[in-house]
Amino acid sequence: MGRGRRPRQRRGRKKRSGQGVPRGRQIEVSIDELEAARAHDGTFRGDVELRLLVGVYHVRAGRAALIGRAVWPVDAPGAAPFRIDVDHGLVSARVFAASSQPTEGMFVVLVLALEEDSGRDVQSLYAQLEQPADWCVWDLGRSLPEPRSLAELAGLGPSEPPVPERVQLLFGADHVPARLESDELIGALLVRVPESRDPGPSDWRFHFQAPDGRNDWTAVLRIVVAGG
Repeated sequence: MGRGRRPRQRRGRKKRSGQGVPRGRQIEVSIDELEAARAHDGTFRGDVELRLLVGVYHVRAGRAALIGRAVWPVDAPGAAPFRIDVDHGLVSARVFAASSQPTEGMFVVLVLALEEDSGRDVQSLYAQLEQPADWCVWDLGRSLPEPRSLAELAGLGPSEPPVPERVQLLFGADHVPARLESDELIGALLVRVPESRDPGPSDWRFHFQAPDGRNDWTAVLRIVVAGG
């Protein structure tokens, strides 16, 4: 029997564990429960149809990008007040850093609550969540509006649980509540969560109250950031 050739061994540096693998960060947004203190149908005076629109954005280096969105319809069990246990996942998304170094990125979770009549405004706003460059927000508690783009929010630091920030909305040059044709915007809130650290799961009470007080809803959302 002839001697077989030994397999040639490739020479080269030993690859370090994890080398070339980008750092990944995962954000998960879920709704745990929903409460209604007051519920009003608006124009058509039928069943109350609340819709939550959720947009999750990643902000880094002066740029905001939508990384996930969801619409969640509320099936009211009857007249308010009531409370519903939900435990339902809304958005799960992952982003990657350009290097292995920690980044200064920020996740922005924007939630809009609408009472649906025709559904046309719900459809329009859900589609517009895909256009982060056209959205501006400002703190509803400020006496003088200071609209900021979503890309500018990373410079404000993280939000403090459990209360999100109540905001007003501009899309392009339009004040969002004024441009709605049939559906009613009850409120809009947002949370800023840093990308570079693991704060652990946090529960946030998103309290939406219409200016006339006839709709008063609270959604408890859980936000988890993890990975490495």
